[in-house]
Amino acid sequence: MDVTGRWLGWWLACLAVAACPTMAADPGELVERQRQLLEEVGVAGTAEGAIRFLRDLRPGDDIEAQVAQWVKQLGHQSFFVRNKASRSLLQLGRHCEPQLVRAANGFDVEVRFQARRLLQSIREGIDQGRIDARIGAALGILSREKHPDSATTIVDTIPVLETRHHLNRASEALWFAVTRKDMHLIRAAMRDPNVALRIAAIPAFELIADEESIKEIDPFLADEASGIRLAAARALIDRDPDRCLAVLKELLDAEDRVVKLQAAWLISRVLGESELENRDVHFKHQVEKWKEQLGDFDLADLSLPLQDRRLMIKEYQSTFREEFTRDQVSIGKRYHELTYETTVAGAKASVSQGIARLHGDHNEGDQRLFVTAQQIVGNPVFSNSFQLAVDIGGEGGGTGAYHVGVSIGNLRFLFHPGYNGGGYRVERVDNRKYMIGNQRMPFTPMHGLLHEMQIKVQPQKDKRVRLTVSIANPRKPQEKFLHTLVADPEDIGPLRRVALARSGRSGGAALFGSLTIDTSGIDR
Repeated sequence: MDVTGRWLGWWLACLAVAACPTMAADPGELVERQRQLLEEVGVAGTAEGAIRFLRDLRPGDDIEAQVAQWVKQLGHQSFFVRNKASRSLLQLGRHCEPQLVRAANGFDVEVRFQARRLLQSIREGIDQGRIDARIGAALGILSREKHPDSATTIVDTIPVLETRHHLNRASEALWFAVTRKDMHLIRAAMRDPNVALRIAAIPAFELIADEESIKEIDPFLADEASGIRLAAARALIDRDPDRCLAVLKELLDAEDRVVKLQAAWLISRVLGESELENRDVHFKHQVEKWKEQLGDFDLADLSLPLQDRRLMIKEYQSTFREEFTRDQVSIGKRYHELTYETTVAGAKASVSQGIARLHGDHNEGDQRLFVTAQQIVGNPVFSNSFQLAVDIGGEGGGTGAYHVGVSIGNLRFLFHPGYNGGGYRVERVDNRKYMIGNQRMPFTPMHGLLHEMQIKVQPQKDKRVRLTVSIANPRKPQEKFLHTLVADPEDIGPLRRVALARSGRSGGAALFGSLTIDTSGIDR
């Protein structure tokens, strides 16, 4: 069965949505962008080039052995040997990171010092956003261009991917690249120790083995790993709906929130619900309704078979996501679902290479990219709890003269890039009244780096709002600044919108990576 040809049009549409979740991009524009991303690093924007790029993500055993030798030489008594090893490791770059991380925590003082210095240099020299975009581009190319080595390359790549987004794209690419000649490869992958690889392989096996797959996939419906059970249910939902719906119903209580939400999305498809039907229904209430419906159902009333839709890796209703994948030299009033506003005439905003910039070459004032509750939950205000996560930072220049942050309703949660200790504070948007004065963070938010900022928003029965904020140090992700505030209604006002913000005088641009707003009510 040639699954690539069968679903090519649908897959291009899915890639467009994945690249811009709030607005489908033009497929032709997306294809050209993917080719350009690879060509920028001297790799052809073809299946052959994509395979070469993905293979380079995984160093061979010979490289691992050479890295180990160079790391050991960092503590050599000869300066020339140490210097040569250091230069070699620096030139090899990110492939050295795992061994350098171990060496940076070792017992040899000299090796530890040199490893930490090299790690800092390597990480500062890597444009991770660009690398991530190229990985997605390579997987996209392999999903639509036939090549005999596509499936093998994707299977070899999955174990070295680090983000869930990349793992999802790799799984979907494998499902469209796989053919019957890959039977042995996929059968082996289904039993690989790597769970992510098994999750990708199980639906792939069903696609190429048809009815023959049922016997081999069926045991995975009872696997101890919830992600494996989900993959098996995804694979067999059209072949054994009774058994698979029972598994999906059980997964609504899974500890893994992603598994829970993906299972919920599949159930909503089976029940024929629209994407926007239950946007403002709290997840736990929706689960209760589904369990009641699935307790007594007639197969004739269900929207089966799901066919292509079961291969869409999506989470139920709950997540608004903007990843700034489409470059825009100047944001006038809109970027996809985000609206731009400023109090300063001529203050500019732009998007480039996956980063939104609120430029700082202007007089004092405010700039905001915002999205409304109406857009996300279909109501004028957020009445239930939600969680926000954004990658945020600022460029050099004007340290202390400007700040970056996120506003929830009428409160702004901010810090000062490059300023010693960050100067975190909370203030009202309308009159700048401080709710919390400048607080020292356990690290200084460095210029040019993105910091993950999370805010958990919990409306209370007395109309106050509890807000829990965390900001992570990108160089030591386990090191976080934490703050909790219970805001009075007269200060925070109605929860009508969420905004990414830059305020203050002339200085560096505010930087924003991906933005996620999760209204499921499930803790991350």
